[in-house]
Amino acid sequence: MIRLTALCSALICATTAQADPHNPQSRNALHSPDSRSVLHGEIRALLLNEPAIVQNALNPSADPYADEKTSDRNAIRTNRAALEAANRTAYGAPNAPLTIALFTTPNCPDCRQMQSDLAALAKTNPIRITLFDLEKDAALARAMGATSAPYTVFPDTFLNGQIPAPVLQRYITKALTK
Repeated sequence: MIRLTALCSALICATTAQADPHNPQSRNALHSPDSRSVLHGEIRALLLNEPAIVQNALNPSADPYADEKTSDRNAIRTNRAALEAANRTAYGAPNAPLTIALFTTPNCPDCRQMQSDLAALAKTNPIRITLFDLEKDAALARAMGATSAPYTVFPDTFLNGQIPAPVLQRYITKALTK
């Protein structure tokens, strides 16, 4: 409850601090009982309409992205067969313990860099990289949430954009040790 009180206090202080020095009416925005009553009513309505705010304030260790992560993992699990299909253009070890899917588009410098980095990493890691065209494989791309390239799919996460090779190596190491 102390965190919730601190949150409400911070909101009130922040609102007071936002007074416009050129507008005399805003200088004393929360100094009248009517103004404070309106603000308190707004805060009360917000807390009643968005009870998760209270829960998050009381439990700051809760992951605000837990639902999105679960949704991402479900999309990967649902589409795993297509992402790891043996008939896909791929490189790396054919029976590797880790398959990484890479969605690219033609004429994409970042895509070429990702492909090059993953190819180099495939020489030193037991990985297989399957290749997909964001446009030609549009249905799978939509199912995976890929809207731009390069888009990389690991067994439990997505990476959007060009990722430096050392960061990719960390993701590979983490995935291989699970």
